[in-house]
Amino acid sequence: MASAAFGARESDSAITTKKLFYALRALFACRWIERTISQPPTEFERLLVSVADENERSWIADLLEQKAKGREGDRTNLIRQRFDAIKSELTGFETYGTRAPRPTKTGHESLDAILRQWTQ
Repeated sequence: MASAAFGARESDSAITTKKLFYALRALFACRWIERTISQPPTEFERLLVSVADENERSWIADLLEQKAKGREGDRTNLIRQRFDAIKSELTGFETYGTRAPRPTKTGHESLDAILRQWTQ
């Protein structure tokens, strides 16, 4: 999702605020997975508080304010440093999936037993 919204860009050109948030959501979800090896929360705010630093939270608060005041297709310009940082981190996460530890699967026998007890 982030690659479609952000990854194909080769410069710090304007991007729609909506697409930028798609990329940020995916980026923060990847950070969550890397740190906790668990499914990230759906709530953007919870991701933001958990994995973004203070500088990012401040910048995103400004973006959210712009988004609330703007229209659907409004665009925002990213400074080169921020663009490069996001692009670099997204590129790193592209390979993380191949080397990330896989969650362990537990047997379903205990759940089956509970279901059988409950339905009898």
